[in-house]
Amino acid sequence: MGLSLLVGVLFLYLAARNVSLRDLSGAFERFDVRWLGPAVLVSLVLQVFRAWRWQLELLPLERISLGRLWLVVSVAYMGINLLPARLGEVLRPWLLSRRSAVSFSNAVGTLLVEKTADAMVIAFYVSLGLLTTPDLPAWVRRGAVFPAFVAALLLLVMALLWWRGEAFLEKWAVRFLPDVAARALLRVLRSVLAGMRILPSPRLVVAVLAVSLALWFLAIV
Repeated sequence: MGLSLLVGVLFLYLAARNVSLRDLSGAFERFDVRWLGPAVLVSLVLQVFRAWRWQLELLPLERISLGRLWLVVSVAYMGINLLPARLGEVLRPWLLSRRSAVSFSNAVGTLLVEKTADAMVIAFYVSLGLLTTPDLPAWVRRGAVFPAFVAALLLLVMALLWWRGEAFLEKWAVRFLPDVAARALLRVLRSVLAGMRILPSPRLVVAVLAVSLALWFLAIV
């Protein structure tokens, strides 16, 4: 608790050390406090949607209560807000591995699926915005191709990892490693792939994409 408070104060100082007090005061004068309640409510609902989506991703491994996942997700996002370089992302699989039978590598596999779904949904919303906003230059509209390309590339990488990841590792990487390291690497990869067990289930994949669409719509709101 004390360490979290210390870290929070440190990063608050780093964020605000070059901010003019006059500008800050002017910003607070323009702040409409009526929007604070809805903003907090949307943030809370977002965490519920994140926990719900993760629950769907974990179903092939273990049925975990929404409340437990909500707690893990909330702590992890606190870490994302406090720590640099989104290091809080590591907290999610670690905390889950401490509070369930799902291993750290299994949890990482579910997060690979999740981040790919996020990329696809973000690309959809970005492309929709670029293509429907009036009076944009043509080169900006053509820019909608880039996020769509990145999302498609991530989807391809994930599909190849699921389909041929272990065979590729055995053929091209493991043979150059000592036996102990090779066995450890294969064990980790198999565990990660086990965390992606949602992929052969079209019903769960569609459910994850639907929740992702709702989640990012809330974030845009």
